[in-house]
Amino acid sequence: LVRDHPDILRLGAMLQRQGAQLHLYFANAQFRLAGNGTDLGFEGAEFEAKAEAEVRARLGSFLPEMKCAVWDWGDRFQHPEAHL
Repeated sequence: LVRDHPDILRLGAMLQRQGAQLHLYFANAQFRLAGNGTDLGFEGAEFEAKAEAEVRARLGSFLPEMKCAVWDWGDRFQHPEAHL
């Protein structure tokens, strides 16, 4: 999970030493970042309970195929057809 990532923990500790705090906010789900560094899959995501029930009810067996619609604007912007 993002909140447990070593870099996030390190940043939180650094801010704490300066008298500040790190706050992370997520909407209905905290998605798992795929090994390709871009895709955010619904399978294995940590959902708010009501959101998870709704997502599972609507997606059913398609859930593992679903990805969060977040785009990076690098290669995907330059060559969108390759990412569709």
